[in-house]
Amino acid sequence: MSDSNGNLRAATVVRHGLNPRTLVNGPAGSLNTAFAVGYEAITTQMKALMSVSAHCRQWLQFDCLASVIYSGATQRTGWYSRQNQLQPGWSGVPSATAGCACSLRGQCAGGPTAKCNCDQDDQVWRTDGGWITDMDLLPVSKVAFGDSVASNGYFTLGNLTCFG
Repeated sequence: MSDSNGNLRAATVVRHGLNPRTLVNGPAGSLNTAFAVGYEAITTQMKALMSVSAHCRQWLQFDCLASVIYSGATQRTGWYSRQNQLQPGWSGVPSATAGCACSLRGQCAGGPTAKCNCDQDDQVWRTDGGWITDMDLLPVSKVAFGDSVASNGYFTLGNLTCFG
């Protein structure tokens, strides 16, 4: 397996029980439809793994059609840390940063001030995704959505993978 620098490394993978690509469909509102994540290891085992690893990561992606991550200042889609705390950003951004990976480069659909590609809320399939790498927050315990009525979305959550 390759690490974030493309080097071949030994890795430990902790799998979860969600489908590889999960359909999102539920009532409108903020974070009303939630998917709890169950892992093949318990939290204390995963914390012990991370304590002896050089780094860990987990991929999270949202494929959206007429669905948003943020509606103005309101977070409609989010992920929860192992402490069950809603994180302000989607994947691919530093901890405690609102937005998506595309916002760090000013390359989101909607222009340089947009937070996420999905926030266009239009009839074009868009994607927001990236690696979550903060080992104080990993693994993802829950993913929640709130803007999925009359819209479509799928999310992909990768397995927890630790290197070194």
